[in-house]
Amino acid sequence: MATAYYDIGDTIKLTGTFTVGGVLTAPTAVTMKVKNLSTGVTTTVTPTSPSTGVYTGNFDPVNAGEHWYRVAGTGTAKSAAEDTFVVREQRVP
Repeated sequence: MATAYYDIGDTIKLTGTFTVGGVLTAPTAVTMKVKNLSTGVTTTVTPTSPSTGVYTGNFDPVNAGEHWYRVAGTGTAKSAAEDTFVVREQRVP
């Protein structure tokens, strides 16, 4: 998967899907976290569920750099996934 690039001021929509046997299934609990590798700061994102087994959360970056995010579920649909994106440095004030 190609690295996604964003700018400071963008709202980044994070998405996680959970399935059991190929069927979208709601986990007992879902966590979303974003870590900026440049600053070491980890931010917890509040997920919402627009439909069964699908969770989204919005992240508004305030610092440039490479970021990793993790979406994890517990219970019957226990699973986790991580991915990365880059926030570009703001060059024009």
